Amino acid sequence: MKRLAFTTVAAAVAALAWAATAVAANPGVSGYGGQSGGVQSDVQSGGTLPFTGLDLGLILGGGILLVLVGIGLRRLGRHRPAG
Repeated sequence: MKRLAFTTVAAAVAALAWAATAVAANPGVSGYGGQSGGVQSDVQSGGTLPFTGLDLGLILGGGILLVLVGIGLRRLGRHRPAG
């Protein structure tokens, strides 16, 4: 029981130590060269969202195809009485 308590406390201390170093970092300046937030302001000023490439017609067609295949497999798998 003592070992479990020690492991739990050690894990909590390690998590808090790593969280403090993550908060101290400033990725907006070091990772993006001070240009963070530029894309967000471009999208907000444009008024429309950019096209992401997802074609909903293909998704809908794939869903309908899966339903039809499922219905067909269910009909093929039915047991018919011999006779």
